[in-house]
Amino acid sequence: MYSFKEYLIQELLDSDECFSWKKVFKKIKGSREADFIFWYRLAYVLYRKDNPFLKKISKKINRKIRFKYCCDIYRECNIDIGLNIVHLSGIVINPVAKIGKNFIVRQNTTIGIVDKDVDREIIIGDNVSIGANSCIIGDRLRIGNNVTIGAMSFVNEDIESNTVFYTEKRAVKKMLANCD
Repeated sequence: MYSFKEYLIQELLDSDECFSWKKVFKKIKGSREADFIFWYRLAYVLYRKDNPFLKKISKKINRKIRFKYCCDIYRECNIDIGLNIVHLSGIVINPVAKIGKNFIVRQNTTIGIVDKDVDREIIIGDNVSIGANSCIIGDRLRIGNNVTIGAMSFVNEDIESNTVFYTEKRAVKKMLANCD
């Protein structure tokens, strides 16, 4: 696991810059997404400590930012370094998700489960980018490394590494036609 400072360097500052708290606070003051990531990472790091008091603080921080930003990314989610949120609104990531490095997510994206009573796990690899208004739903999903998921995609099956995935309009039209 990385330190809080390492997360901030990678996710908020340019990696080649020297770290300073002044730069961090300037960045979070100017960006809602950066502010969310700062508090999310603090809650994430505190949650992983073996200390009940720190876990309690982590829970309060996570609850506060979830309500403030309408972005439900739980502290229990295992998101590796390199989280990039393009637009905050409407993002929901279930706590069972395990996400790799350099993850890019856009607005109105849901990563969730179908049935809470079964053994479930959603694994998303490194260098994955998810387009706006996408829905990734399943109990045992695996998305490989270097995957781009197009905007407005519905994913309920595994995706191999080095893939561009999108939902075709024809499939949506066909599904709508069958509803008549």
